[in-house]
Amino acid sequence: MPQQRATNSDVTSLNEPLPQSVLTLERKGRLEDAATEVARLLDARDKAQAEGQEQEGAGEDLADECSDARLRLELERLRRVPLYYDVTREDALRQLRREVPGFSEAQLDRLIQRGSIDVRLVEGRQMLLRSWLQSLRRMPDEVEGLSAADFVVRPDLLAVMDEMRECGHAARRLTVREHISAHEPAAPDQLVQAWLPLPRKTPEQTGIEVLSSTTEGIHVPPVESRQRTAYWEVRGSSSFELAYRYTIDVPYVDAYAAASAEAPAEPRGKEVVGAEAAALEAQRAALQRYLRQEEPHLVSTPRLRQLADQLAEGAQTPLQRARAAYDYVTRHVAYRYMPAYLLLDSIADECARTLHGDCGVMALLFIELCRLMGVPARWQSGLFVRPDSASPHDWAQFWVQPYGWLWADCSFGSSAHARSDEDSRRFYFGNIDPWRMIANSEFMAPLSPSSDIMRDDPFDNQQGEMAIDGVGLSDEQMTRQRSVVCMGLV
Repeated sequence: MPQQRATNSDVTSLNEPLPQSVLTLERKGRLEDAATEVARLLDARDKAQAEGQEQEGAGEDLADECSDARLRLELERLRRVPLYYDVTREDALRQLRREVPGFSEAQLDRLIQRGSIDVRLVEGRQMLLRSWLQSLRRMPDEVEGLSAADFVVRPDLLAVMDEMRECGHAARRLTVREHISAHEPAAPDQLVQAWLPLPRKTPEQTGIEVLSSTTEGIHVPPVESRQRTAYWEVRGSSSFELAYRYTIDVPYVDAYAAASAEAPAEPRGKEVVGAEAAALEAQRAALQRYLRQEEPHLVSTPRLRQLADQLAEGAQTPLQRARAAYDYVTRHVAYRYMPAYLLLDSIADECARTLHGDCGVMALLFIELCRLMGVPARWQSGLFVRPDSASPHDWAQFWVQPYGWLWADCSFGSSAHARSDEDSRRFYFGNIDPWRMIANSEFMAPLSPSSDIMRDDPFDNQQGEMAIDGVGLSDEQMTRQRSVVCMGLV
């Protein structure tokens, strides 16, 4: 039998086309049959390889265009679809009619056709994404009489933003506790691996301390790790926790006022020689990685190239081009809850097509637009840490002279636009607030220590990962919690 279990590195194959036999079954919602067909193709390849033959029975469309990695990845995606799309039309209508009596099936169909509700065919039935109602509440004009989501921003967060404008920065000292456990306890002889996010050292985030932890088998990686995680490797244990403390001090930049007065990219009026020239060359080389394409989600497509060309018209400096990308995303892309990113195709391109997404989807669209316009941009993520709770969050950074790396939190900007709060929308171009824990500096970076076990989130790490005997656990198999112990002024 072939190795049919997906690995984390298989996700880079996502943009490879699938065999027509698999696509036909998926379009009909016959997911179990599609999984059987994928397994058959992998078996046929394995058998042919063992016999030293061509890929008999695999089909001409499969031989050259689709790798084993893509097929393994599709098996994992097919397994997860029903876990996220688990609400029937009948259940959805019952929920809507509790608030909107007489809501009809025809009205539901119109919402689905407009893309206001995310659906997929699962075993021939139209099933809704489990978070469909939360998304619908963020669109108050879609269903008259449905209670809308609360768009009012916390007064204490507004006060922090004012503090940054007045003082030029804001700093906080935070203590957070994280927990992860498996629903099914591991047997005494089973090998258990667990990863929990930790703050990584950045210019803004310092003074990082691990205060307490489940001690047996723990490994704490270097503070500069791209996706920094505490790691355990033990037998029989199935619950892990830690507490950490750190300081975050973020500067304020009025990036809108600065857009018309940007400094030149390099010194002018003199010859650049010696150490200064070497430093500039090293800087250029370091920034090149943040201009490149990265399969499968940060890739150039005709739609994205056309959009980037349109946004670049009239934008003379890198800062103005980054601002054009931010303005577009925050003014045109509406917030929607999403399924696991593993179930999404070419995220930046799909966001440009549908004009909806969550924080990470918006961040990826902004990053790709910046890169296509020649502005280095990168991913950053971790937690949004309120004084009383913390939740996963993603945002972006972009690099311009003379500032270096600045921030763009497109989802916060989009929400501000939805509530007609232009001051807050502008704030999140160039800035983030100090209610953050920065754990990750790169999309699809490896955990620390690295592992190719299929993760619940193959791209990012904000809540933690677990594996038992080399098999990664997915969301429905784990409990992951976090709490804010303390947030204080510095």
